[in-house]
Amino acid sequence: MQTDLKAAQDKAAKLQQAEAVTHKLQTDLKAAQDKAAKLQHSEQENGLLLQKLHQVQEELESRYLQSQEQTKKLAEMHKLQTDLKAAQDNAAKLQQAEAVTHKLQTDLKAAQDKAAKLQQAEAVTHKLQADLKAAQDKAAKLQQAEAVTHKLQADLKAAQDKAAKLQQAEAQLKKELQQASAKPASAELQEENELLLSQLHKVQEELERYYLENLQLKSGGVKLQSQSNATYYGAAERVKQELSYLSGPGRLAA
Repeated sequence: MQTDLKAAQDKAAKLQQAEAVTHKLQTDLKAAQDKAAKLQHSEQENGLLLQKLHQVQEELESRYLQSQEQTKKLAEMHKLQTDLKAAQDNAAKLQQAEAVTHKLQTDLKAAQDKAAKLQQAEAVTHKLQADLKAAQDKAAKLQQAEAVTHKLQADLKAAQDKAAKLQQAEAQLKKELQQASAKPASAELQEENELLLSQLHKVQEELERYYLENLQLKSGGVKLQSQSNATYYGAAERVKQELSYLSGPGRLAA
């Protein structure tokens, strides 16, 4: 009986141990099941997280691509702004160049007009100088003509005076010839009469020459006047000598 009891006690102890083990196993199983449930829930959560992560990654990629696109657009916009600034600067430079070109064209037109006016002024000055030269030449010729006219007038006066003296001498010789012809003829008287006639002829010739010279002087012929001066130069002196000879006291008394 004791053996059976011992055996029963041992069996009961084993059963208790088995129950304890079973309880522990159940507990572990429950814990494992809870853990498995948690793991399963975690896997679901992880799946959701992964899904969300994938969505976030896709969103990040999309935003990254958008950012790159925006960066690209910003770069393009910056380039466009730079190009616009350069174009505006070029336009301003072109406007300045056009203004300078317009001013240069205006200055060139003004210079051309001034050059044309200067050419016209030079032409007018040249014409005025030519007219002045012609006027000076004309004035010089007029002065020469006045001098020649004055000389001709003086020569005409001198010729007229000479002609008057020759006329007086001619009258005196005629009177002496008349007086001599009234006296009785003699050889000496005849010789004196012939001499008086010769002198009278010379006086008449001189009168004719001075008459022609007077006409030439009145007509203003410088060439004729110079020729007559060359031809009849010294005629007045010869007439004076002949008149002094004829008007001497000895000759008239005879």
